[in-house]
Amino acid sequence: MYYNKNVMPLEEPIPGKKPINKIVIIVVVLVLILTGFYFIFNRQKNLPYPRGTKIENFKDFPEGFPKEVVLEKRPLQAANAVKYPDGKQDITVAYISEKPLVELLRQYAEILKRNNWTVKANRIMKGSGAILASKDAGELTITIAPVSDGTMVTFSYKK
Repeated sequence: MYYNKNVMPLEEPIPGKKPINKIVIIVVVLVLILTGFYFIFNRQKNLPYPRGTKIENFKDFPEGFPKEVVLEKRPLQAANAVKYPDGKQDITVAYISEKPLVELLRQYAEILKRNNWTVKANRIMKGSGAILASKDAGELTITIAPVSDGTMVTFSYKK
């Protein structure tokens, strides 16, 4: 038989030191897996909307949106509704106008007042504008901002 002196012989266990048991390794792996599952399922409980919430996208104005406040008949860039289990809803509608920001702010403030909305704020801030209004149990925010192909008008209605 040939003996290779470069290969070290198997070490004898050190007295008093116990080798790592396979059961300990299995338990550690199981704990790590269970911890991962806990964080995955716990994250799913913290969803941005309560269970039973319905989110819908539309091609036209969603039902319940106060269409009387929209001044222009333009194609909608966005139209969606979030309906909560308690009956409340958030509706967002957006379109691009060819009118300038200041003119749109003035016209929307006038149409809201004509339709018995209470205008709480009408401001221009850093190149964009916003109008906050309320009527009955509804809250309406209109944001107006320049974009590359016109002026984006976005309505956010909460009822």
